[in-house]
Amino acid sequence: MSEFTEHIIACNGIKLKEHTEDVRYLELQHLEDCKGWNVNIRLNPFVTKIYKLNNRLKDLLEIAGYIFASDRKTYRGNPDDLEYHGWSRAFDFHFNVRDLNFWKRKDIQELMEQALLFMSGGHSYKFNFYKAVDDFPTNIFDNEKFEIIAPEKLKVALFSGGIDSLAGAIEMLETNDSEICLVSHQSGQPGTIMTYMLCEEFFRYVCFYFR
Repeated sequence: MSEFTEHIIACNGIKLKEHTEDVRYLELQHLEDCKGWNVNIRLNPFVTKIYKLNNRLKDLLEIAGYIFASDRKTYRGNPDDLEYHGWSRAFDFHFNVRDLNFWKRKDIQELMEQALLFMSGGHSYKFNFYKAVDDFPTNIFDNEKFEIIAPEKLKVALFSGGIDSLAGAIEMLETNDSEICLVSHQSGQPGTIMTYMLCEEFFRYVCFYFR
């Protein structure tokens, strides 16, 4: 049986000097004004556009971005490795977060690991959290008193651009009268961008038909 490779991932400013010579060690940073910037998360423009996100949601967006980047930047075996042990990996993540007390909760970390194991087929996920420096306000609306009111009937669904998620979105439109919010990401690959554009255009026609 093959051993699972555990990748040690230090994110958003964390440096683990004891692991710097380890080939499994990777440092990721999304802030463009920092040395070693190598990840595109674009959190600040997103926050600016919708005015206010609380610290926990900012942390969640960064954590998700770094986990996705780690998946893309770490070796997952050869194309012909069909066996589970050929491509499954273990991750040991280290994050700076704003809402430290929340993310250090054991139940939250267990839920994160369960979700990631289900979605990725990975072997294991470990999480280490450290207190981040507080953000400066991005604009006059960036304060706790400013709130975004969500619609009473709102459903959020993952939308990959594939046929499965498209079929699920169509079924939601057909079977309920809720507002549908599709959440996705877009990589820099030209083929992927074209696929998303075609799916978005098709979904507009579907929405028009059901509404």
